[in-house]
Amino acid sequence: MANYLVTGGCGFIGSHLVDALTTAGHEVQILDDLSTGRRENRLDFTVIGAAVNEASRLEALCDQLGRHLVISEKFAAAATHCTGRLVSLGRHELRGVSGDQELFTVDY
Repeated sequence: MANYLVTGGCGFIGSHLVDALTTAGHEVQILDDLSTGRRENRLDFTVIGAAVNEASRLEALCDQLGRHLVISEKFAAAATHCTGRLVSLGRHELRGVSGDQELFTVDY
């Protein structure tokens, strides 16, 4: 099993690529600014383990911070091709997640 980061994973091609990779048993992260993709293309995902709590807290922060996308510092560190497009939202404590972490969004 491999880990993949799919940019444009909410678009037509990207969403089909994500489906193929997850069906093959790979772990997939999606980065998409939704400029042409649709969030509905990726609402059918599964998060397991400790990541469930973190994903839930990040999703809740979207509304609180007035952002469509909130990215964890681990994801931001892996998204090296996005240099210059990631904007820090500061450090935030996520309930049930140890320590605070710097969160990011995409400048688009």
